[in-house]
Amino acid sequence: MNPPNIEILPTNDGSVTLFLTDMEETYHSRHGAMRESMYVYLRAGVVDALMALGFLSIDSISALKKERFRVFEMGFGTGLNAWLLDELCRSFGLNYSYIGIEKYPLVTEFSERMEFGFAAMGVHWRSVNGGFWDGLFADGVAATYRGRWNEIFEIGYEKVISRVPVIGSGIKKVSGDVLVDLEQVMPMDTELVFWDAFAPKKQPELWTVDLFARVWQRMRQGGLLVTYTANSQVRRNLLTAGFVVERITGPPGKKHMLRAWKD
Repeated sequence: MNPPNIEILPTNDGSVTLFLTDMEETYHSRHGAMRESMYVYLRAGVVDALMALGFLSIDSISALKKERFRVFEMGFGTGLNAWLLDELCRSFGLNYSYIGIEKYPLVTEFSERMEFGFAAMGVHWRSVNGGFWDGLFADGVAATYRGRWNEIFEIGYEKVISRVPVIGSGIKKVSGDVLVDLEQVMPMDTELVFWDAFAPKKQPELWTVDLFARVWQRMRQGGLLVTYTANSQVRRNLLTAGFVVERITGPPGKKHMLRAWKD
């Protein structure tokens, strides 16, 4: 079931975001939904984590390792981050497994009304990638990109089970509450975490020391948690939970964002 009272709003890069009127909160940045996701979760998240862990090289356009790496996302939302991950892995022959947990899954009818600027993916990517593999995305193939995003968005949600699922490559979506279900959903030795909860002022319970410590316990040594916020209390909470925290340059419209390594 959808969260109540959702509107679709345009953002500055030509893509759209969803707006929860009751919470007065958006799913993505109004400065640009696509470019925020590309920068935070793909460029500063997937690419840098996989290079640090030896899966990719700045000099290579294919995977250096064949084993599967694991990604966990808090807040599947519109599926934009999961889709971008899948596109990168298609391009470089990377073997991955992804689990996203979502307390309020969106109904599939929303897919017809969401436009993320699929026709200008190359332009979006080159605006945020810092010159890193400019050819990763192409312009003018909107139907292909939309079709693949739509397939991911329409994957059915599974219920939380009593043990962590053993999954192969690809995407699994779980309907659940991360505060209750984290240990049943997030695999041990996860390499990469997308932390995409709503803002700390709106959902403070999802940004606590206790929850971050539970996430830290299930991550691989050298793994990375990446999030869009640069909130000072969130930074302190991540440090207290055991992470090594970086405040780096943020996506368009944001001065900074946070990355947290299990070192």
